Amino acid sequence: MILLFVGLWELVVIVIVALLLFDSATLLNVARLLGKTYHYLQKSIAEIRSQISLTNLDDKDTENDDNPSSKHAG
Repeated sequence: MILLFVGLWELVVIVIVALLLFDSATLLNVARLLGKTYHYLQKSIAEIRSQISLTNLDDKDTENDDNPSSKHAG
């Protein structure tokens, strides 16, 4: 998390400086862009994790198929 070492008062100062430097429309566009980027990253991370999980499951299935001792006789 980026804001791990930023306290409340530091965050307040950052917001006040941002409000003084930029107009509200620019700040809204930046906030919207950051939100979309965050959403896209979370979606991408979830997709990568699901692909890794599926790959791990496929690897375990092939290991079980190669090992006849893991199959029950019957």
